[in-house]
Amino acid sequence: MSALPILIGWLMLAAEPTPPTAQVRYLPSGRPAELHDLGRLARLRDPRARAVAFSSREPLGTRDGRTVLAETSGPGIVQRLWVAEPKGDLARPTPSGAGRIRVHIDGRAEPVLNATIDELSSGRHPSFPGVVNGGRPGGFVAYTPMAFRDGCLITLEGGGERDYEVGLLALPSAEGLTSFRAQPTSDDAHALQLAHALAREPEAIFSNEPSYSRQRLWRELSIRRQAEDAEYLVDGTDRSSRLFALPAGPRTIRSFDIVLDPKTTENWRAARLRIVWEGDDPADAAVDVPFSEFFGLLERGLTYRSLLTGENEHVWSNRFPMPYERGATVVIDAEGPIRGVVRVRTLKERSADAGYLRASTQAARDGVLEWGEKAGRGHLVGTFFTAAGRGERAVSLAETLSLMADDRPLLARGVPLIGAFDAAWPDVKDRLDMSQTFPLSGFPVYRRDGERWCVAAYRWRLTDPVPFERSIALRIGPDNAAGATPPDDVRATVFWYSERSGPARAGRPR
Repeated sequence: MSALPILIGWLMLAAEPTPPTAQVRYLPSGRPAELHDLGRLARLRDPRARAVAFSSREPLGTRDGRTVLAETSGPGIVQRLWVAEPKGDLARPTPSGAGRIRVHIDGRAEPVLNATIDELSSGRHPSFPGVVNGGRPGGFVAYTPMAFRDGCLITLEGGGERDYEVGLLALPSAEGLTSFRAQPTSDDAHALQLAHALAREPEAIFSNEPSYSRQRLWRELSIRRQAEDAEYLVDGTDRSSRLFALPAGPRTIRSFDIVLDPKTTENWRAARLRIVWEGDDPADAAVDVPFSEFFGLLERGLTYRSLLTGENEHVWSNRFPMPYERGATVVIDAEGPIRGVVRVRTLKERSADAGYLRASTQAARDGVLEWGEKAGRGHLVGTFFTAAGRGERAVSLAETLSLMADDRPLLARGVPLIGAFDAAWPDVKDRLDMSQTFPLSGFPVYRRDGERWCVAAYRWRLTDPVPFERSIALRIGPDNAAGATPPDDVRATVFWYSERSGPARAGRPR
């Protein structure tokens, strides 16, 4: 492919103003379809929707002898519920089934959910099927959304003292909202089946199952017939920078893949990826990250698949939806030979309320990692975290993660980093002492060599993105940095959607 037409196309895009993002106000439905309809992730949230968090670090006390995990008024959606195993003597833990979760909504005396922790952890509950929900290292997590029209109360009875986190989305009104039912309707049960199937086989969205195949759910999930593939050959023998213009919009990238020659894997990992929307300046790319972290992969031999990133037979995939209106450009900077094919699968459509995918990587300084974005409306959708150090424990996992949306902290004291990634009890046998991965969170790297340790973790906010109207900020570090021994290396790659196509327009101020 000649570089001249690509360059001319990019210059034409750069000469045109970016169209303003339509002020369409999208509000999540609180229905299970959000677990399998990945395209919704790119839609900019109504700025009146507000993330609310509850944590064991800021307890609400007890009621009728039960621990209050969360309590709020008005309409909203419970988007994530994480409860760790009991604290105390790990050699003689409390039986995993001990403890009962009750969820009261809309002022009703009878709980809409009344289940044991064992039932929720096993994935046997009809509204919380396994794979997406269920047991995690040292606890369990529930991602099935629970909508309510007029208030919500979540309590825990028995089972000992536990860490927990509850994430809710407070909504401006109850219009169009259907309150959660423990026994799902036929439509919701079917949506949960689709979510389960997709979580087990993320590539199902591009399956080509014939009508007689038993994979009926894959056929329903697949968008292969609507999608168009564009492929770009990469065959370099030395240090290089390559630029590819993607098909003209409006479009939405539904999978960004690298089909790589295994002999050049390490150079691919070290390469720099930039994605530029709407003719912006590549020096201010919307996505500017190492290849390995864009796909959630760091080490040779590491093979896993999450719902949104991972590897499958020398194909690296990122399935975050990436809409653009007119055009997009991919820039690959490599320090050594790379060979393979860039494959971009797109739909010829873009929602009127879609945002642009943005991603950047930040390293810690003096043991504290800080990242922020002040460029208008958007929502945070994912974090890929890596750390390495020395000592008896993977100390970084005990540090605090704090989030600020529009200068408002989700939690005044933040949350333990390990809990933010759906896990507990690091470096404890049979809890979190090895690599473990799940559809929306996991630790693809968890390794120790003597006193040296290293970890990598991801969390994709498919159902619980953090919306913001003006700014978002993230901090990872000790509660009190004074006297703390920082790890050798801490980095985080942050993924979010923004109403702006990039940090700056070509030749224009931010």
